[in-house]
Amino acid sequence: MSETLDQNTSNQSNGLATGGLVVGIVSIVAGFFSWPGILVGLVGLVLSILGKKKATELNGVGKGAAQGGLITSIIGMAIGLIILILAIMAAAALVNGMENGMNDAFNDAMREAMENAGN
Repeated sequence: MSETLDQNTSNQSNGLATGGLVVGIVSIVAGFFSWPGILVGLVGLVLSILGKKKATELNGVGKGAAQGGLITSIIGMAIGLIILILAIMAAAALVNGMENGMNDAFNDAMREAMENAGN
């Protein structure tokens, strides 16, 4: 009877844990594209948490994959968040630089117009 029980547990798999690991790895790559990494990382995180719960039901089957999925999903979300913050900072700097350039050009044009009006 114990052999039958061992065979049944060895044939079991944890698709949620494996899916969480795969999606977590994909989230690292997607993280370099900002928000997609955050979204994919969230999916990987949910799958990994569900896979970890299922691993306890299956006597530890897929526990390592679920843990790896948690780690890679968090890394992917962190990369995506960092890239998003950098993109927002770059956009703000660009807008600020354009605004300063426009102000300088306007002031130069006004100064030149005033000088020409005086002659």
